[in-house]
Amino acid sequence: IAIQDDHDFITLLDRKERFIKADEKCIPLSAIEETLHHLAKEKWQAFALTVLKDQFIGDRIAIIHTVDNRIIESVLEESARHELLSIIGLKQDNFIQVDKLPYSPAGKIDFSQLGKLALLHGKA
Repeated sequence: IAIQDDHDFITLLDRKERFIKADEKCIPLSAIEETLHHLAKEKWQAFALTVLKDQFIGDRIAIIHTVDNRIIESVLEESARHELLSIIGLKQDNFIQVDKLPYSPAGKIDFSQLGKLALLHGKA
């Protein structure tokens, strides 16, 4: 996350982590997103993940999605048997359904908005 001042200088404010530690492994969120898309049989971007920091309980994943909740139930059932997802131990409260995912003007997922969505939906 960065800001640009009136003189076109860029200041880095924060860096969004795209990894989570689980079972002493550093797992890329992109790998989890790909797996969720595969399990949900989604061809288009329907899942976007962010890491929520908590000094008491540690890092948690917030999964912002646009799919029907019945599909999420199916994904949760299959995730318990999936090698990558079983390490993380996904639960229903990791998932936040929205009408559309936040995109930047460049057409990429706006990761700074994902955390805000999680806070807005009371998942942080």
